[in-house]
Amino acid sequence: MRVAMAIVALVLCMTTSSRAQVSFALSASDQIGTATNEMTFAGSLTNLGSSNVYLNDIQCVLLLSATNVLVVDTNAFYANVPGILLPGETYTDIVFGLNLGTVAPPGDYTGMVTIFGGSNIFAESNLASVSFEVLLPDSVGDGLPDWWRQLYFGGDGSTTNSLSCATCDADGTGQNNLFKYVVGLNPTNNASIFALSITNSSEPTLTFGPVAAGRTVTPQFIGDLSGGIWQPLTNPATTQTNGSQFVVSDLDPSSLLRFYRVQVQIP
Repeated sequence: MRVAMAIVALVLCMTTSSRAQVSFALSASDQIGTATNEMTFAGSLTNLGSSNVYLNDIQCVLLLSATNVLVVDTNAFYANVPGILLPGETYTDIVFGLNLGTVAPPGDYTGMVTIFGGSNIFAESNLASVSFEVLLPDSVGDGLPDWWRQLYFGGDGSTTNSLSCATCDADGTGQNNLFKYVVGLNPTNNASIFALSITNSSEPTLTFGPVAAGRTVTPQFIGDLSGGIWQPLTNPATTQTNGSQFVVSDLDPSSLLRFYRVQVQIP
């Protein structure tokens, strides 16, 4: 069985722009987040005009691959941001939040936050926008993201030791930390293991799991372990139970001898 890994860490960078009579800026440009704690972003909204401005809505759009990695929480806007800004008034506090999703590989992720409103409670003009960038890092460089190492082994995740390294087997299951990260298992729980069994029949059946959501799972075969290339099953019949266990049947075992494995990847 072979796994390919993706990587993670978190730094934030933002740019500002303004439209109409409202200026908008986010004040925390660098943050470190974990899979369990929300990253909240404070900002300042200033009414530069001579009349009241109604702040009626917020939109946070995640771009490209960020949609698979981050989860937006705009409740802070509705809970904290005042509905009206008087002429010259400034609001400075939390505007919105982000959480890491179930799959959070390392990378550079971008989005745009936009404030809507205008001269009355029904206005929907684009008042101001701010772009943001989130970097999820692997400080150690061994394939394990900082947030994952921090979640299970403590510290800030930027350093490693004899338990938290990628090749370490912290819970003694025979499956190392890097494998458990990619598959989506708990590296400190020896009951959290990946298992594969094969039923030898006219249509061999592979039963395996668990595999966390968001991974790419590819059952593969080869006819000769001494040479050749692993190929994906061409006509697998696949079912998934409980969101984690898979049953895959090889409906086209054209050769008399086949070896099987399962490749799990983080996209």
